Amino acid sequence: MIKSFAAWSKSACGGLVELFDLIDGAKAGPLSPDSFMAGLQEIGLFEAAGLPSELSSEAEFRKAMLPLIDPWGVGSLLPESLLFLERDPRRRKKLLRQVEHAREATADAPAAYSGQRPRVPRPGGAAAAPRRSAAAELLGGLAKKTTPLGGRHWKHAEQEMPPPPPPSAPLPPLREEPSSSSA
Repeated sequence: MIKSFAAWSKSACGGLVELFDLIDGAKAGPLSPDSFMAGLQEIGLFEAAGLPSELSSEAEFRKAMLPLIDPWGVGSLLPESLLFLERDPRRRKKLLRQVEHAREATADAPAAYSGQRPRVPRPGGAAAAPRRSAAAELLGGLAKKTTPLGGRHWKHAEQEMPPPPPPSAPLPPLREEPSSSSA
């Protein structure tokens, strides 16, 4: 039953995350089980041929599959809810990273954000380059200024150092220690 649903989602929509995105046309975020079921009905799951009886009607799907997709009965389905259906652990991890990246992209969006979640790229598609942290920028800049990337030894790299303190009055000469001589 699980394999059949995963195979159907791949053939009908291109994959599990794509299935969720197709159902969540407004990209509004979590789906209710009712809207998820309506989306499956609209895509044609219950009319598809060759599927097990648990996938043949909405009532059967609610009884057999919905408890697996929403095990705690929260009533809020996210794309991650479907990832357990992916049998390949590497692909599952990749899909999870894509979903998390899409969620982070919406969190970093400007205030005038329209509420649409960015479309998760299909497998094999070009992924967005990850942003570098301030520490990575600092270290990368230092590496480019110094050997072997920049051609100079790190001791001779240009540094933004504060100016030296102004010269003060000369220090008094050092006192010599009296030598102790025993006569």
